[in-house]
Amino acid sequence: MLWEYLLFAARAREFRQYVKSLIELICHLVGATVLFLTLVALAWGMSWWVASLQAVHPFSTQLKEFFALIELYLVYGDSLLCATVISVGAYRIVMRGLEATK
Repeated sequence: MLWEYLLFAARAREFRQYVKSLIELICHLVGATVLFLTLVALAWGMSWWVASLQAVHPFSTQLKEFFALIELYLVYGDSLLCATVISVGAYRIVMRGLEATK
């Protein structure tokens, strides 16, 4: 009877650790999604703002290319940042899971 209780307690502890890691992973993915959407919204807002100004007073070709380049770098930087955040978070969660199984 005591042995069954100890086995149940050990399994419950492993299950709690699993659920905790799963919740951390979900929260990490939600945070990365919010970060990604914020920077994409910033790039979209800048694009909309430049298009609105372009309609009122046309820019030179060089200035339009400059704004397009900034928008492109915002999207690239956003993608790189989110890939880094997700990779580091996944690594930490996997390592924590491996430590819990030892």
